Amino acid sequence: MSNKLTAAKAKMELAVQQTKLARFQAKLQTLVAIIPELADANKLKNFQIRAAGIDSTHLDFQAALNRILELNQYVEEEEQITGDIEQSQAFEDLLYQIKEALLDHAPAPVQAPPAEPVTTTKGKPNLPCINIPTFDGTYEHFATFKSLFDALVHTHPTLTDIEKYSYLRSLLIGTALSSIQSFPFTEQQYLPAYQTLVRRFSNKRVIANNLCAKIFNCKPMTHEGQLPMFIDIFNVHVEAFKSAGVLNQGDFLLTFQALRLLDPVSRQAFEDTFKNAGKSDIPMYKDVLKFVQDRVSVTEMMPVTNMKVVPSSKPVVPKFYGQSNSNIKRTLVTNVTPSVPRTRQTGNSCPLCNKDHRIIECNQFRAMSVPERYNALRDKHLCFSCFGPHSRSMCSSKFACRSCASKSHHTMLHTDTAVSAPGITIPTVEPLPSSSRNLPSSLSGNAIPNPSDNTLSQQVLLGTALVSIADVFGRHHDVRILIDPGSMINIVTQSLRDKLCLPTRPSSIRVSGIGSGPPQPTNGSVMCKVNSKHNDFSINVDAVILPQIASNIPSLPVTQDVIKRLASVKLADPDFYHPATVQMLIGAQYYAEIMQSTEPIVPGHPSLVPSQFGTLALGISPASSSPCATHHSFFISESESDLSNQLRKFWEMEEVQVKIPMDPEDVQCEQHFVDTHYREPNGVYVVRLPFRDETPPDLGNNIAAATDRLLKLERRFEKQPDFKNLYHANLQDYVDSGHMTLAKTPASYSLTHHGVLKQSSTTRLRVVFNPAEKSHSSLPSLNESLLIGPKLQNNINDIILNFRCHPIVLLADIKQMYRGVKLDPRDWKYQQILWRFSPYEPIQTYEINRVCFGVSSSPFHALRVIKQLIKDEGDRFPAAAQVLDTDVYIDDVCTGASSVDEACQLRADLSALLGKAGFELRKWSSSHPSVLAGLDVDLLEKPHKFGDAETIQVLGIQWDSKEDVFCYQVETLSDCLTKRQVLSQIARMYDLPGFLGPVVIWMKILLQQVWLQGLGWDDPLPSDMLDQWNKFVSDMPCLRELKIPRYILDTYVYPPELIGFSDASSSAMAAVVYLRVVCSDQRVLVNLIRAKTKVAPVKPVTIPRLELTASYMLALLVESLQPFREQLRIETIKLFTDSMVVLSWLRTPPHLLKVFVANRVVKILDVTLPTQWSHVPTTENPADIASRGCFPSHLVQHDMWWHGPPFLLDDPASWPKCPQVVPTEPVPELKSPVVSAHVTIDNCGTAFLERFSSFTRAQRVIAWILRFKQN
Repeated sequence: MSNKLTAAKAKMELAVQQTKLARFQAKLQTLVAIIPELADANKLKNFQIRAAGIDSTHLDFQAALNRILELNQYVEEEEQITGDIEQSQAFEDLLYQIKEALLDHAPAPVQAPPAEPVTTTKGKPNLPCINIPTFDGTYEHFATFKSLFDALVHTHPTLTDIEKYSYLRSLLIGTALSSIQSFPFTEQQYLPAYQTLVRRFSNKRVIANNLCAKIFNCKPMTHEGQLPMFIDIFNVHVEAFKSAGVLNQGDFLLTFQALRLLDPVSRQAFEDTFKNAGKSDIPMYKDVLKFVQDRVSVTEMMPVTNMKVVPSSKPVVPKFYGQSNSNIKRTLVTNVTPSVPRTRQTGNSCPLCNKDHRIIECNQFRAMSVPERYNALRDKHLCFSCFGPHSRSMCSSKFACRSCASKSHHTMLHTDTAVSAPGITIPTVEPLPSSSRNLPSSLSGNAIPNPSDNTLSQQVLLGTALVSIADVFGRHHDVRILIDPGSMINIVTQSLRDKLCLPTRPSSIRVSGIGSGPPQPTNGSVMCKVNSKHNDFSINVDAVILPQIASNIPSLPVTQDVIKRLASVKLADPDFYHPATVQMLIGAQYYAEIMQSTEPIVPGHPSLVPSQFGTLALGISPASSSPCATHHSFFISESESDLSNQLRKFWEMEEVQVKIPMDPEDVQCEQHFVDTHYREPNGVYVVRLPFRDETPPDLGNNIAAATDRLLKLERRFEKQPDFKNLYHANLQDYVDSGHMTLAKTPASYSLTHHGVLKQSSTTRLRVVFNPAEKSHSSLPSLNESLLIGPKLQNNINDIILNFRCHPIVLLADIKQMYRGVKLDPRDWKYQQILWRFSPYEPIQTYEINRVCFGVSSSPFHALRVIKQLIKDEGDRFPAAAQVLDTDVYIDDVCTGASSVDEACQLRADLSALLGKAGFELRKWSSSHPSVLAGLDVDLLEKPHKFGDAETIQVLGIQWDSKEDVFCYQVETLSDCLTKRQVLSQIARMYDLPGFLGPVVIWMKILLQQVWLQGLGWDDPLPSDMLDQWNKFVSDMPCLRELKIPRYILDTYVYPPELIGFSDASSSAMAAVVYLRVVCSDQRVLVNLIRAKTKVAPVKPVTIPRLELTASYMLALLVESLQPFREQLRIETIKLFTDSMVVLSWLRTPPHLLKVFVANRVVKILDVTLPTQWSHVPTTENPADIASRGCFPSHLVQHDMWWHGPPFLLDDPASWPKCPQVVPTEPVPELKSPVVSAHVTIDNCGTAFLERFSSFTRAQRVIAWILRFKQN
């Protein structure tokens, strides 16, 4: 039987070795878990016995890890076990914790009785700790590094080789670390790695060369003040050179200078000759002289070559370094037959790897970081600007860095952070100013030239590349992409998205480009990982989806001479010359990250641009002649017009609302719950998932995508340990509670999941599942397959208002409300997730048997179960049932009672009623401490520090339970704003009841003014607006002084009254409602209960129309208080406006008014009576301040806003009334009158005359008739 290792055997052994790693890790984790208990002597003894074998465990762990690395070579890439470095580091962390514990608890040495006098030595003083600096590969620094490392680590008697190796690797960076990177991290490989490092960086000649270069490159002193620099710089280099270990220093200086004077080809040839000769490490001057003499003799024997010099105004790039040294064009004429192919000269070999290419083409050089490239060029004594064999000061190249326009370094040495290489000072050059034009754009501007103008002999190649992108199943696909810095966004085609089955997210971005066409909407956005096919480079690209990016690129076939010229170059797109479509466009966001430098080849031909995806061919290129070709322009911008359109809603007119009938799907979902829910013996409710169709949906297979998501989550855990601990604790609680169990039959569909952090919540992290993701574009997601159900949550404003009507209030929170509802076992397979608590454990499939966060039907299920509990058990607890029906918002209970005894009883009844279904209440708080007596401290709400007081958050509002008042916690606003930030600041102002309406409307008015300026979202505000904003911001802390009474009622004789006011200005509209209570002791209490403001529309509207709209807002506001009115049995409603025109409209039949006015008058009269409306002077209208806006300090002191006008405290008989005087001015907005008139036309005379042939005959006949009448 053959012992050859097959892939199947390797796969089996990999599983065994991985199990070993997990077992070794678990052994150390067990020991670490004992460390906190080592104060117990028995535990300490057990710990010391079990820890005695950790060194052998460490060796076994390393052996298993090495074996895994060997076995990975025999299996496919996706089956390989990776993360060896992470596993090793995690294991060593545990190992060091155990060893540290052993040292801390080591027994004290037993002192023997003094038998003989012992000589003592003086102890060392307590010196500061010596830190070994990191070594980056700079040759001159290696001696210092080696001395310290040898003294402190390498020769340390108690350190093991693996520990020394760990210290060594931690102290190396850059090229130094790369030099030993290939050595495995094992104890046996320490010495070989250490010796390799010493051999490489102890090169006396390289060190001496670098020092000589610094000596010769020192700049001359221009005045006496620079003489100290001579000592500090020049003399330091000289002393360092003397101590470099060069025996004949004078000869070395001559040799160094002589080699600098040689041309690059001869210099390279000398190094090859000297190396092959096997002489000493350092050449002598006589060796250089002999080499030059021999080379001259050989050159004189070569055929004569004529050099013809042709003047030219265009510089030609030399072949070796890619930079120009002069402005003349050289044409080389030889006697070589053109038909014989010429090979590349050996003088063009790379100084780094000695292969037949330039250093700019060297893959080894490209793979280096910028500091490593600096070190490599310095080691080879190459110029940082053109990579030539001379110093930077002697470089005559006129080329500059393409990124920052600096001539001090090449583009491949550019860093955005302007970090200099070790020992090298790189001057920072300001980037060249770039002009930008606001071009109208369209995605692809296709220009069709007129055939009569020209036939194309040239075309411009756009940079295309072939990359690899994985689909949701982990399979990689080759994708042709276009890399374009003229695009502000990244794009994928719809066909590519469908092919890769990428999850799609909604996108409001609209794409525009060159042309006058309107911005086009996108089909959503996707996130994908783009991988290079030439190296390990990859980027995560967020791209929008469009049907098509462009037509074929290039538009014409490329000529054969270009294809042949570039045949030897490994291009990013091997078929760049073949017209074809591109499936993805990567824009300017990643351009600098992808591109490296540009290499011009031949004038009139495309340039080669190295990139992370390979070499791109772009630029001018000869093309096959064609009478018609398509040009492509990709200046693409994203449009935020959707955001602007949404912003318009801030100042659009209020429209008449129409009640929408209940959705048939909501009816279906309700009936499904009634038919399928049931209760377990312990009272817990069990529900079924409400699928749209009776047949369960086919969700497809997404295990590969779910696995990848879990691995990404674990990588985040490594970077964020706190996040990991919270996440693990959350899911461990699922397991401990029995809400998540191992799946007996894993399904092909699994929910992905992520964590949501919320500092202000009791549960800091909540694991949210993602049932909206699809396994394939043609298949539905779980959420798409489910009915959402009707909206069941109560109105939050009504709950806040009810909360203000109880003398004693009570607050609580339903613990884990969603997880209190169980899912039928038949539906568990739809809520499976992939999870493991350690990366060393196998990934397992769990089933969640409770209602999940993120599932579209979960809110309905949680609230519907509470409604069902009220129906099933409410008769036994009527007061608690009423509270659950009206005073609960999601899982927050906000209620109260008339006395302490009633509140205590209500607390008990709520706990008992919810306990019937397995729910538990926590976070209890009350306005009276006696109500909470007997509760465990863990069940009480923990107040937050708010200035000098402690507050509790009630549905987003801060409540001081001791003073029983509402207060506001103001966040610091930004001083320097853009339009986007102003909108963000407004959104952060949480003010549902409208208490801060005048302040918020001031901010909205400013935002409207900014919007009218036509500023971009990220443009700074004009100076005058910025001054206003800064004054406003400095005034915001005044809001902390607000104390709004929570309790707005008292013992009253007559039912309370609602008093409303409305007003409008050219800037905004406002409506405000007060509750007026006449107490039994004849005191009158008036308190603000609700307010609403709205910015006036941008389109000019007359003030009367704005006033009418404000009155309409007030009518809607009063209508929204209907439940509150029924609860307090409010009958009296008084509404005021300061507009006589509005009052006239309300008393005019609507059919006589124009449509705009008539619609609003009809709606106002539907919910109010004309007799409820009265006139109020503007000076006594509290809505006036809200229609204009004000600063916070003004609002705090404005008593009329908080308690209404003073006349509300008087008898209603003295209140302002609507005047009965008929207005002298006609009522505006009336329809034009229509007058009907009956017109009768007498045609008798005309008909009589038409009976005669002439007028004379008619006269005679009439004369006879008159004569007959008279006689």
